[in-house]
Amino acid sequence: MRLKIGLIAYALIFPAFLLLSAAFDVFLDYPLGSISRNILQSIVSFFAKSWRGFWAFRKRMKERAEFAADVAIARKELKKLDEELDALQMLFPSNVEVKAWQKDIARSLKKLRPADIDSLTEAEINIKSWKKAIKEFTKGRAEELKYQFANEGIDNFSQAVKETRLELKAANELNNSLQSGKSILSIREELLIELNRLNDRYGLLTRQRDKSSMKLKKMSAKELLKASENHNQRLVDFEDLALKLNGLRQNVVAAIPWTDFLDKFERLYKEFPAEALKDLDERLYKEIKEKNKAILFDLEHWQKTLDNTEITVREARAGDVSLTDWDNDEINDDWDSENQIHQEMQTYPEESSLNQAISENEPDEFEPENQDVQNQDTNPKYGAIDIQLPSYDLLDAGKANKLDPNQLALEVQERVKIIDETLADFKLQGRVVASIRGPSVTRFEVEPAPGEKISRFANLADDLAMRMKVGTLRIEAPIMGKSVIGLEVPNANRDLVQFRAAVEAKEFRFSSNRMPIVVGKTIDDEMLIGDLAKMPHLLIAGSTGSGKSVAVNTLISSLLYGFLPTELRFLMIDPKMVELTPFDGIPHLLRPVVTNPNDAASILLGAVAHMERRYQMMRKVGAKNLDQYNEKARNLDMPELPLIVIVIDELADLMITSPKEVEGAIMRLAQMARATGMHLVLATQRPSVDILTSLIKVNVPARMAFAVSSSFDSRTILGAVGAERLIGNGDMLFYQPGLVKPVRVQGPYISENEIPKLCDFLRRQYFEDEFIEAYGSDFDPPALHESSATGFVDLADPKLRDAAEMVVREGQASVSRFQRRLSVGHARAGKLMDSLEDLGIVGPHVGSKSREVLVLADDLDEIFARSE
Repeated sequence: MRLKIGLIAYALIFPAFLLLSAAFDVFLDYPLGSISRNILQSIVSFFAKSWRGFWAFRKRMKERAEFAADVAIARKELKKLDEELDALQMLFPSNVEVKAWQKDIARSLKKLRPADIDSLTEAEINIKSWKKAIKEFTKGRAEELKYQFANEGIDNFSQAVKETRLELKAANELNNSLQSGKSILSIREELLIELNRLNDRYGLLTRQRDKSSMKLKKMSAKELLKASENHNQRLVDFEDLALKLNGLRQNVVAAIPWTDFLDKFERLYKEFPAEALKDLDERLYKEIKEKNKAILFDLEHWQKTLDNTEITVREARAGDVSLTDWDNDEINDDWDSENQIHQEMQTYPEESSLNQAISENEPDEFEPENQDVQNQDTNPKYGAIDIQLPSYDLLDAGKANKLDPNQLALEVQERVKIIDETLADFKLQGRVVASIRGPSVTRFEVEPAPGEKISRFANLADDLAMRMKVGTLRIEAPIMGKSVIGLEVPNANRDLVQFRAAVEAKEFRFSSNRMPIVVGKTIDDEMLIGDLAKMPHLLIAGSTGSGKSVAVNTLISSLLYGFLPTELRFLMIDPKMVELTPFDGIPHLLRPVVTNPNDAASILLGAVAHMERRYQMMRKVGAKNLDQYNEKARNLDMPELPLIVIVIDELADLMITSPKEVEGAIMRLAQMARATGMHLVLATQRPSVDILTSLIKVNVPARMAFAVSSSFDSRTILGAVGAERLIGNGDMLFYQPGLVKPVRVQGPYISENEIPKLCDFLRRQYFEDEFIEAYGSDFDPPALHESSATGFVDLADPKLRDAAEMVVREGQASVSRFQRRLSVGHARAGKLMDSLEDLGIVGPHVGSKSREVLVLADDLDEIFARSE
């Protein structure tokens, strides 16, 4: 409204102004319109000058404001750099370079008060250079800190925890009815809980360490200072953990010997239900409640007290029982002075240090309890099940060896007599001082007379074998750790070592080995448990019928009883197509058992490529081996990598088909694969130098040598004679790094009926197989990289149509989904996927992604009708 009024007023005034100016022009005799024109020009010029002045002023103010803003930004950047340098100064107080930067920045800040264009330009240039220099300096210091992070932790903490846990669990399996015994077991359970708490605390600290280590490269100086402070605090925490673990270990070491004390106490309590023993139980129980863990170190006092109490109760019992006097003349002594020596011979297994060379800190032997969790099979009889370790019930129960002790004693006496007579016939001075019966052979220990040469005894093997009427006899001269010679004579009746008894033995169940495998029983009657992780590769060789194939089966089965499919995988190559095919389809397999020798070389080269990929993955997280990588992967919420065992049975067929490629791949794996958790098991029945080349033998240090036909073959396998004198059927010489010489072992027997039952149980298991989805193609031969289909479609499978409808409905397909949704095993799920690919329903394998579905639901009827 006001605008309209203004326009109307202007419209009325302007004509009046023109008329008035025209009147003055006429009055003053000026040209018409000159006055109005000059006035209007002056007004326009005034406004133009004012407008230009306004914009010039505005521009100057803007430039001044921009300059002030640039100065403020520069000052802010300098102060920020100064704060970064303050953090670096706290980290590295004696660093000269940091101090010089701080002085330069302080000087630059001073020049900006007051600021001019030159000082600002200089500051901006310096800021860029200082930022770059400080960033590089911080990056370098971060690398140093990363190295310090890598040294955080406690050496062998996980191994110490594992060994301590096994010791406590083994001890806690023993039951005791005494209230004092139950109290001691309660203390052991408390120690186990405390151990788990320490382990959880250690895991938390390592997770913090690994997450901080992954972020080091992108950290500023301030963040680096905070990370360094956290690092120092973790060092304190790790030291505290080490002290607590050491204290816990001392308690555990003190707690273990109480087992024998409590066993003896309970036996006496049951044998002599006297008040003295009841009072002792009550007193011990009360003192345990008062002292708690401190009581563990008072064992010697209580042992003496128990011994004194035992004497008291036995004397009291003796006073109440009438004794019968025996006439010494009625004792029939048929032994003469010479035979008396043999009567005193040790006929029971001696304690051996053998297992210490294989695995330290093994628990003492005891009978496994029937209530073991792995013995209980609570799964449904049919259908898919979750992954789990197999039950011992899948194996055949062992039969006790019923041998007459008197007959065995007579056999020993007869053979001792033959040995003595033979030595005398050959004018060798020596005598049998002990005998030890093993499962397959009995070792007679002969002590040579002073000055008698050992080599003379070693040449008697064939003569002694003929005198004893045995096929072969082996002489070990001398026995490791003893000053005697061992004569190993085959038993007339061999003891069968059952595989079930081996895996149920405490040496296997509570083994602290990383990858425990059952080797067999030694002559000293010890169950020998090897560690494939320490070997780290194994060569198995022997002639036909020697037990080589059974050994391969027991080795694989040992690992199946110790590891889930997510923890360990197998790559099996079996050119003979009979030995390893029973394991086809178990979820532990990376791919079906390879039976084509032409594919084997490329698959082994794929394993080499996967090994190199593992090294790259380990390098990125700063791990030196697979266990360190998996620990860091858990801390960083990354998928873990399983162990991989590559089993080749028969190596000779591969060496004939592709000698250069196979030998090159095996040599590369043998040299480098250990740190990545990949191990080789090579088996052959042709131990010739063209098969077992020097390069293979040098890089595969552990050996199982079974019976061979000649000493030359024995030297090829072991580098020494001896295998030609083995008696077959699982009798072997075992060697691995750490042993002085090969050890004679009787391998366990697993029947042809047990393996199918074990594998059928494993085939029912399903799980999300992320490893195969991500890395399965690494182990495919070149022709299978584009498609894993076989070209055969099993239309008779009733689950095939269900699988097709499921993938079309859900829009994606994976083997693990088939296992879970269709309740089928891993092998059958894989065959269903191959059939769907051949039918064109799903696309080929594409790494870790689910397969693409290529058809619609309406197309299924036509596809199946066309296929029929």
